[in-house]
Amino acid sequence: PGAKAGASTGAGSMPAASMGAGAKPDPTTDSGLQGWTVPHAWIAAGGSRFQFRRWLRVDARIKELAESIDSEGLLHPLVVRKVGESFQLVSGFRRHTALSFLARTKALDPQSMTVRVSVLPQGTSDDEALKVSFAENLARKSLDSTEKAIAVLRLRDEFGKGLQEI
Repeated sequence: PGAKAGASTGAGSMPAASMGAGAKPDPTTDSGLQGWTVPHAWIAAGGSRFQFRRWLRVDARIKELAESIDSEGLLHPLVVRKVGESFQLVSGFRRHTALSFLARTKALDPQSMTVRVSVLPQGTSDDEALKVSFAENLARKSLDSTEKAIAVLRLRDEFGKGLQEI
């Protein structure tokens, strides 16, 4: 087996779909997002304001996810927003970590390993990106209780959100 579609070793970054005017991003269906395929190396995950997890280390669950991506492909694209010539990861931190692990263990060049991404609309604010990130994490039920509490505190302290907004 090799990396399947969505996590392949092809090159290029062609938009797969265009977005209709006024479309709102929906992390559960990818509606309102552009689908692209970009090199893994173009996706910046470190230091993202949208990371709600306490830490992400390569553990058995990440290795299992990497094996799944290797055999089945990336079933859910990473959600990113374009920043200059690269992309800022908004949601999909576990998938990104698994892809990084897969690239290292298969000795794949991150520049030639392409990944499916859903790109938020141009001009998406931090608040809008934050909503997408938080909504996806809640929809996937992938945050534990402590991480949810940390997320609420960060929403309040870093983004100035009141409890009603949260």
